[in-house]
Amino acid sequence: MQKSARLPFPIPNECEILGDAVGTHVAWPEHLVTLRHEKHQRKITGHAKKNQTLSSNVPRSVRSLYCYCKQAFDNGKKLSIHLDEEVFGDNYELNLHLEDISPLYLLEPISANCMVAYIWHLYKKLVKENNIGKFKFVNPHNIPNFQRTTNDKIGKTERLNQRASFLSDQLIGALVNQLFLVPSSSGFHWNLTVIEPHKEMVYLLDSTSQRIRDDEWKYVVEMALKLFNSNKGKKGRKHVQWEVISTTRYEAMRLLCDEIYEANY
Repeated sequence: MQKSARLPFPIPNECEILGDAVGTHVAWPEHLVTLRHEKHQRKITGHAKKNQTLSSNVPRSVRSLYCYCKQAFDNGKKLSIHLDEEVFGDNYELNLHLEDISPLYLLEPISANCMVAYIWHLYKKLVKENNIGKFKFVNPHNIPNFQRTTNDKIGKTERLNQRASFLSDQLIGALVNQLFLVPSSSGFHWNLTVIEPHKEMVYLLDSTSQRIRDDEWKYVVEMALKLFNSNKGKKGRKHVQWEVISTTRYEAMRLLCDEIYEANY
């Protein structure tokens, strides 16, 4: 791996490429980390999926996407989406891999790359409807979910505060009445958190629950808003106002598949 390669979770102006990270610690995507005792198990699992028979029960769009991407990767084609600077604040090249596509077909937890692809779809729709100014998107890769190990010396609260600091950085420059769309994952399930920083209003869109189930994420969001107010010199509310909105994921999955397919066909 080249030292000039960009880190998956860069720290602006401090640690942005692999060469900067030598001799230090950085967040790294869990799916790219293989523990020694897992290597044999992953080889078996990967071999089984490669030879899996396609089911006719999945939606047509998901099946078409999987078949197209499988053929493309087998032929050595690179699947990528270029996101304009306006989406996340910098030019972003999203490279998709079969590991990102397979979970859609297998109904397994999907990756942050899939979330980025869906954000790209939403951004295009908002531009088309001339409604982009009201919304800002937060790249899920920029709010890393640090995995704690037995050798960690950093406490749980400090890790949550680190995540809150990352999120607060994304809220800088928020306009009045502007909404920030923040995908968040508990490790097996994705939610959408919509933050209105100036009003300290938070909307949680969850397809599986009508209440806040992740207290750690709640802490991260509320601490990020405290940091936002502190930077603005504001006192802020005593309590952040939350509203949970139950949603369905099936239409979102269909659109996501259609958009990835369209981008590379």
